[in-house]
Amino acid sequence: MNYYFVDFENVRTDGIKNMTGLQAADEVLIFYSEQCKNISLDVFSNLTKMDVATSCFKVNVGTKNALDFQLASYLGYR
Repeated sequence: MNYYFVDFENVRTDGIKNMTGLQAADEVLIFYSEQCKNISLDVFSNLTKMDVATSCFKVNVGTKNALDFQLASYLGYR
C-alpha cells in the first residue's frame, strides 16, 4: 500500500493527469485551497477508473504555506 499526498496548488491538473502504476490498495490524497480548486473531470475520471481510494481536503489558508503545514501534519497523522 502506498499513499500519494498531492499539493494541488503546486502541481495542478498536469501533476496528476498521468498517474500510472497505482494499485487498488493505494490511496491518493489531494490537498487544495480556494486559490486552486478546479480539477479536470477527465483527470478525476481517470483516478476513479484506477479503482484507488481518493480523498480531497480543502485547506483554509490564512498564512503563507498553510496548505504545506496541513499536508505535513496529516502525513504525520497517517
